Amino acid sequence: MGTSTKQEEAVSDQMMFQLEPAGPRTGELTDPSSNPAFSKARELVEIVPVEGTLSLVDRRLYNKLLYVAFNELERGEEFKVRIVDLRGRHKGADRIIDSISRLQTTLVRINYLDSTGQKIIGKFDQVQLLGKTRIRGAYLLYRIDPELVPILVNPTVCGRINMVTQDSFQSKYGLILWELLQSRAVLMQDGFCRWKVKVADCRALFDTQDQYPNFADFSRRCIAKAVNEINAFTELRVDWSAAKSGKAYESIEFTWRRATAEEVDAEFDIIPSPVDGDTDLIEIN
Repeated sequence: MGTSTKQEEAVSDQMMFQLEPAGPRTGELTDPSSNPAFSKARELVEIVPVEGTLSLVDRRLYNKLLYVAFNELERGEEFKVRIVDLRGRHKGADRIIDSISRLQTTLVRINYLDSTGQKIIGKFDQVQLLGKTRIRGAYLLYRIDPELVPILVNPTVCGRINMVTQDSFQSKYGLILWELLQSRAVLMQDGFCRWKVKVADCRALFDTQDQYPNFADFSRRCIAKAVNEINAFTELRVDWSAAKSGKAYESIEFTWRRATAEEVDAEFDIIPSPVDGDTDLIEIN
């Protein structure tokens, strides 16, 4: 794949762009068979930690908190959820409390998007993802930063996040890339989606900090791992390639489609679902 012009790079993220409203929350968090899902604004998908880092557990938890609050966000109230409904198969609340602390203290950058879904240069906010929290017995009470509410309620573009699917991922890189692709489902041509991103931007979105400065390590431990997990545990089928500018890799292109029913049935019959209590133990940060 050769080096593309700026115009070509823009087309890859605007192709067949259709603005769609955020869909309603569906299902129940405690009932996997009910298809628990919500629409997550791409602005919240593309967060870039400025200070600190967010683990797979942190990201899963934040999605669950957004899911619980989703239908009442505009009221700006304190939300309430049972801690046992957040912790999955883990015993005790210590891991949840640690994640809450990171969500409250990790500073992230949130970029604004224009009407075509493109990042607006020079316009961004730096916020903590979670406001005040209180533990009251078996319950967590929490607030979403009010600056995030308009983005969550009226996103420029969003992706559908399923609570069961997100728990299948074994690394934060798999979850991150899946959310990035889900938020670009409106990009479609002949049944395929295509997204080209600069390597530097991809590193930032993958929350790698200063890890894996060598591109071969980054591609193997982050990109390839994420693509393999998505292909194994979701209905997306993803390919990727990298392009050089001179001797350095400059951009990465992802292409993906939805698997056919026959592909899903055949592959899910032989791929075991990971156990939530085990997956975090093998996460690569």
